[in-house]
Amino acid sequence: MNKKEIEEIFHQKGFKEYKWINPKDIEIREWVRIKCQNCPNYGTAAHCPPHTPTVQRSKRFFKEYKTAVIFHITKTLKDPNQHPEWTDKINQQLIEIENELFLNGYHKTYTLFIGPCKLCQECTGTPKTCRHPKKARPSAEAMAIDVYNTAKKHNYPINTLTDYNQKMNRYPFLLIE
Repeated sequence: MNKKEIEEIFHQKGFKEYKWINPKDIEIREWVRIKCQNCPNYGTAAHCPPHTPTVQRSKRFFKEYKTAVIFHITKTLKDPNQHPEWTDKINQQLIEIENELFLNGYHKTYTLFIGPCKLCQECTGTPKTCRHPKKARPSAEAMAIDVYNTAKKHNYPINTLTDYNQKMNRYPFLLIE
């Protein structure tokens, strides 16, 4: 399977805007993990810190890959209650891409969700008891990725939003090998 065939899979799943990047250009930062400690998912979600790799382990993880994709997804949601449903749909499509690439010989392929995993209404809280271990993934932030600087480095727009009437720019990642 070549790059063009992989891109066809992206298009079939509705992903039109993306860039192939070197994983060395993904910025891993301690401050991102520290900010996770202020999130209500911290310590309560199986694929959020402290259940995800440390910053140092995340850095080593990304060094094991030669190819990555950053997807650019935009959306304006009038109702904040639509956000989980919207991100769940995108994350499911990413898992489908990951599975298809895995079945085509890319055995190390791994996706990073936009936002925390919300496959279950109530998370079991630990990776060992996760109900969907083949589908659940951490977010980029849970792996200490500085999404803001990584997106900017690849000439993508990203801003802090002040309300839900503004267009979101979201960035999931796919590591391919």
